[in-house]
Amino acid sequence: MIKKLMLGFLFIVCLFSLSYASPFDRDTKLDEAMNEIGIYDEIEPYTVNIYSIGRMQGVSFCSGTIIKNDIQTEILTCKHCIMVTDEMWVENNKVKLIIASDKDDLAILIVDGKLKNKEVAKIAVNKPNLYDKLFMYGHPGLVTTFKSNGTIIKYTNTWGYAKMKIEPGCSGSGLFNDKNEVVGVAWGAFSEGQQEGETIFSYPKGGTSITLFEPLDNIQEFLKEIENLK
Repeated sequence: MIKKLMLGFLFIVCLFSLSYASPFDRDTKLDEAMNEIGIYDEIEPYTVNIYSIGRMQGVSFCSGTIIKNDIQTEILTCKHCIMVTDEMWVENNKVKLIIASDKDDLAILIVDGKLKNKEVAKIAVNKPNLYDKLFMYGHPGLVTTFKSNGTIIKYTNTWGYAKMKIEPGCSGSGLFNDKNEVVGVAWGAFSEGQQEGETIFSYPKGGTSITLFEPLDNIQEFLKEIENLK
């Protein structure tokens, strides 16, 4: 009888312990994954699909970030996405004006009207530190999207480097911090172990994918120059 009572008591203690331990023993990886899903949902309205239609190369794709959405919409992207001989479109809206940086791989595309279901992204004030996390929501095709995240591993005088994946067509995507602020513009990638001169543009093969990006200070300088011209 005593033995049965002891076993019953131990069973109740175990149930009691499990019920109180569970909030503290949650799967942190699951929590992180759910948090990342939330961030992607929040930055998606800032992002757009960009495509060019030309006779020689057919259709090519890039991505961009909305920085103004009013009577006309302004999209921040990479300069190398511009095809001067092609028609350029943003979310099925024809580009009417292009403003390109004269020293960095940055450009602004301007289309008439306000894009529906899209919002204006905020440009960060402070440059992120090494090992800070970045989030990207790219549009490598007409209906395809690509989500990625990683960490900053290096800065040079002209580039930022992040350990994160990217796909062709994601060039020009905004890179966001965990506050949903733009802190960079994705350029392309190479595989870890390659030399910069051996970079495979936007198509890493093997090894760890290293994404190159235009850092925040380049973006801020470019936007300031544009504002001074207005």
